[in-house]
Amino acid sequence: MLRVWPSDANFLLVETTAGSTLSARARAGNILLRDFGWDPMLPNCVRITVGSPADNEQLLKALRS
Repeated sequence: MLRVWPSDANFLLVETTAGSTLSARARAGNILLRDFGWDPMLPNCVRITVGSPADNEQLLKALRS
């Protein structure tokens, strides 16, 4: 990850060199991330919604695989 924007909301906006890869890994773990690769203002960015501790652990496990 290159950058995580500060947030007071229930999501994080993350800039990465591999946004579509992160989204695919998350999807394989039955988690959806919002990939903003299509938006010229947010290239290589994904939005990650913060959920319960169990949801967050499931996301981390999916991204590690």
